[in-house]
Amino acid sequence: MERYIILDPGFDHGDSHHGVVNKGLLNAAPQENNVYIAASKHLPQLDWVDDENLVRHFDINMYPAGYHDLEPTEYRSLMSQYQAAFLSLFEDLALNSDDSLIVHTAFSYVYEGLARALMSYKKPPKAAYLSTMFAPGFVYEFGEEVIQSLREKLRHKFVFELYNRIAQRSKVEFIIDSPTQMYVDAYQSIWPKGDVKLHPNVCGAGKEKPATKLSDNKVLAYLGGPKWDKGLEFTAKALIELSKKRPDLDFYFHFNSDFPGSDVFQPIINNMLDNSGENVHIISGNLSPDNYERLLADMSCYLMLYEPELYGYKTSGVLWDVLRHAEGKSLVVSKNTWHERELIQFGARFTAIDYGNVDGLVNVFTANEELPTISSATYRNSYTRTLLGCFGEHVFKRIDDATNTTLQSEHKPASSTNKRLLVVRTNYGHFSELSGPGGFIKYMPRHGVDVEEKLVDLGHQSVNFENDGKRWQLLQSAQKHLKSYQVNSVDTERELMTNIASYDVVHFVDGEHSGVLTAMAKARGLLPKTTRLVVTFHQPDYVLKDLIVNPSFLAGFDVIQVMSPCQKKSFLDFGVSEEKVKVVPHGVAEEHFAPALPLHVAEGAKNEIKQLNAKFDSKKVILCVGNWLRDYDTFWEVAKQFRNVKDILFVAASRGLQLDFTADDKNVMLLNGGLSDRALHWLYRRAEILFLPLEGGAANNAVLEALAANCRIVTSNLPSTHYYLGDKSTYFDTVDDCIEIIGTLGSNAFVIENSIQRQQLDWPTVSFDMNEILYSFREN
Repeated sequence: MERYIILDPGFDHGDSHHGVVNKGLLNAAPQENNVYIAASKHLPQLDWVDDENLVRHFDINMYPAGYHDLEPTEYRSLMSQYQAAFLSLFEDLALNSDDSLIVHTAFSYVYEGLARALMSYKKPPKAAYLSTMFAPGFVYEFGEEVIQSLREKLRHKFVFELYNRIAQRSKVEFIIDSPTQMYVDAYQSIWPKGDVKLHPNVCGAGKEKPATKLSDNKVLAYLGGPKWDKGLEFTAKALIELSKKRPDLDFYFHFNSDFPGSDVFQPIINNMLDNSGENVHIISGNLSPDNYERLLADMSCYLMLYEPELYGYKTSGVLWDVLRHAEGKSLVVSKNTWHERELIQFGARFTAIDYGNVDGLVNVFTANEELPTISSATYRNSYTRTLLGCFGEHVFKRIDDATNTTLQSEHKPASSTNKRLLVVRTNYGHFSELSGPGGFIKYMPRHGVDVEEKLVDLGHQSVNFENDGKRWQLLQSAQKHLKSYQVNSVDTERELMTNIASYDVVHFVDGEHSGVLTAMAKARGLLPKTTRLVVTFHQPDYVLKDLIVNPSFLAGFDVIQVMSPCQKKSFLDFGVSEEKVKVVPHGVAEEHFAPALPLHVAEGAKNEIKQLNAKFDSKKVILCVGNWLRDYDTFWEVAKQFRNVKDILFVAASRGLQLDFTADDKNVMLLNGGLSDRALHWLYRRAEILFLPLEGGAANNAVLEALAANCRIVTSNLPSTHYYLGDKSTYFDTVDDCIEIIGTLGSNAFVIENSIQRQQLDWPTVSFDMNEILYSFREN
């Protein structure tokens, strides 16, 4: 019989965080399977779980003082206690290879105790799911490491090496997930063998629809158990002043008087009530789930003034709960807390103040400007959507995927029967693993294709000529066929033609710069017919007709790939047969669909992103990205019409771009020094819309990346944009159209939601189409 066993030593009273998580797991579990909760011996009878499914086993304090970084003696003592407790539990339950373990709240001493128990037990489970709810002594903030405790970091590295040994020896499937990207990256660095994922927040699921009519005068000042590090004293002190300066607002303070040790805080509450206005309201005792949700839903603003020293990188379920209800509402948090860092990761608009600065908080509420609000853009990106998913469903799916699915190998082994492909492409400096037309290459081995790649520097200076005059003679000759041909391609083409029979397919990815000599040779019968010549052209129809002067060389290609159907006409006009021209779209890196970029594909960008976020000043960002074929005249004209709209900022991200700023153009920001991949990935999620005026186009990296980020897109009404976007965009023809569209930001009139299916345009899928359509020798 298959069982799921939740290991939760900290579950010792029914109203705790542990109870909420365990109840959610029970509700999400497959009905045909049994779920057992191994909890504290002190847990009382509960009405939401059968007592036969509760195993009251543990009698260890899971939260001793300093539990995040225990001294060695206490650590070893606790770890040994957990090792013994887990081992006896496994024996009592007769744990076996049909079972799966689930751990949702634990610390390093629990992890190590579990690891040592599993190493001793002779019948290990088939899977162990670990929700790593706490930092392992360090985090990665936008790809940059921040160490909090070297001792804890080393403990976690050791423990996860033990898990690795168990997995190798006993075939236990370990699934490691975290609730925030800062932890995901940290655990991924110590668990490189697996794929650590972001999991939904553990205490709730889904996003509540915003109220049709929001109350604009209710502020939730404090929520949850009374604790010093959650800023209770600071908040109470600030409410005394706020209540007098803003008598039009009602401030609600949840003081859970049933929380253990709450009596210590009662004098602070009494002082606040004695010295504040009547608009401060205290809500006492434990809140039922319905009342808790009702309280959150009824507010228009939320304060989370936690202490940075203890909550610098420590997660908080209150923020996730607030986020479910926060669309169109305001958030105020302490600077340098995890709350601020997580909201930046979301790409949210919020207010941050210095912890303990009462005057600073009062000024926020007494300034003439309205507080920024969380917009719908925050809820479209995959990071927020993942966090607001169902934790229980996520857990059981992850276990099922790891244990019941036969995973296909990422790459087929090399074989003498594999298709042999040579890819020739231009070495653009600004292309990376995450952008550019070469993203398909790493996926070709999956389709039985062995790939070799040749990069050609852009320009005319790399070829080894006996004298410089020949370089320019050859360039002039080649450019009589193709204006944009690059002489640097000559050496590659010469070498290729001497051993072209070694390849089944040769693909010139940048037909605008390379392939002319090889195609002319094949057209003249000088090369074997057995090698298939493929070429890709990226430019729109009118550009191609300008670049291709003498199209006779096109006859040497067996297949011409175009990125959009609108390019076909130019080749038909050149006399190319229609069956030779194949439409296969440009792809986008699958990493762009992820909540955040993995560590291994992009450099750290903590300071870069923080500086950008500070410059944006919680305004709505209208983003334009790129240079080639962009219509910045339209961008500029539209931006001028919004000079007096204080909360909208137009941002142009284009290396080397120059715009003629005046003193009036304070609503425009130019980022022309280059952006890191990680910052650009974040920027798509921070923006309200991608505003992309185009002079023309066939395919566009910015469009694809914005689609992957689920960013709203407003772009020119072109055949190519319709081909890629369909109804996932708002199109315009004139400047007046743009002004009208952008002017509806924040209203119900602007409701375009992108929901592109990943399977349509990610490189793994496009690479399959390329092999089937471009590289196949049969008739397509």
